[in-house]
Amino acid sequence: MDQTQNETNQNVSYLPFGGGPGKCISETFASFENVVVAIEMLIRRFNFQTAPGAPSVKMTNRIHNTEGLKLMVTKRTKPLD
Repeated sequence: MDQTQNETNQNVSYLPFGGGPGKCISETFASFENVVVAIEMLIRRFNFQTAPGAPSVKMTNRIHNTEGLKLMVTKRTKPLD
């Protein structure tokens, strides 16, 4: 099978959502879902608590804080169902 000119110019082997005008309209949603699933898996397997002596959280806006978030992460003895 011959490669088209476009395929030989690109250094990629996998484009799950395509590109250009035929690009998948659900790419943003699917990428967001990947993050949600990863966070869900972490929450099921680990406990998250504010670290002892951590500074109080000061928010710059709804999603950013000034000092970061200091957490103590411990593995759950039994994952959540």
